[in-house]
Amino acid sequence: MARKISAIVLAICLVFSFAACENGGGEEPQVPESLTALRNAAAESGSICAAAYLGADFVRSESSIDEILDAVGYSESYDFIKDIPAERRIQCEGAELYCIVPLDRNYKVRVSEYVIDESNDYTGAEGEVLYEGAGDPIIIQGNVSDIMPNMLVTVTAPDDRSVQFSPSLSLYNGMMSFQEGVYDFIMYDEMLDIEGGDLYGDWASEMEREDGSSVIYFLSIYDDSSATFMAMHPGGELLGSFTGTYSSEEGNPYLLTFHLKPAEGSPVTEPIESVCRFAVEGENFIWIDHISGDMMMDELEGGSLLLTRTVG
Repeated sequence: MARKISAIVLAICLVFSFAACENGGGEEPQVPESLTALRNAAAESGSICAAAYLGADFVRSESSIDEILDAVGYSESYDFIKDIPAERRIQCEGAELYCIVPLDRNYKVRVSEYVIDESNDYTGAEGEVLYEGAGDPIIIQGNVSDIMPNMLVTVTAPDDRSVQFSPSLSLYNGMMSFQEGVYDFIMYDEMLDIEGGDLYGDWASEMEREDGSSVIYFLSIYDDSSATFMAMHPGGELLGSFTGTYSSEEGNPYLLTFHLKPAEGSPVTEPIESVCRFAVEGENFIWIDHISGDMMMDELEGGSLLLTRTVG
């Protein structure tokens, strides 16, 4: 009788042991606390996923992404991002980095190319699927142009609710554009801690002209006295592109004289010599006034023009 009981106990132990092996040890992989907290916050807001703009990576390497995460502080506050494996780091053409976090693994994620061209009258359409998977966090990289995103993200919940969006930066405030169903976890305090002079950086403004058309101006001012200026239609048509230097009046760093030459491929072939006065409004806005010389922006004839800092 004792032998029969021992045999039964042994058989039961073998069954449980086999089941444990089948389940990979019987324990789910541990979820980082920062990921759980983020998902809970997104769920409480009624969102389907969370998203954040991480920065811009022009080097396009695994180490360069990690350096960006360290510099801004995402590595410390959201430690799970750095552990996202290579197969969940999806790259399109462009430098902007975004992290997308569904509420749990039962959700589905799809990343596709976002095509904006004459075939869809520049309204945008879903293109080739680049990635499909469960609801694990992903990093996506893309967007060659500030005004023409090239990535489309679709996140679907188990109850078939879904959200579809193209991660991109707003020309209004230089930060990520959000829509209902997407929870914002951008680290704004760190992203806006910009070193250098008040005028240093990349600036943009979109203006509507009297004929109903729009033009977008891009002005970059660097601390090595170099500068670039570009004007284009929202559809991507280049109106003019210039590169060169600037100088400032002694004792007045906000009065700049630009010495710009047409860049290769610019439709405008005449150089620009222009004196402009700037006024700073907080960390992310500057006003520009034309003082003398060539008119850089037609709208300056009517007064000051507000430019917004673009991050990246």
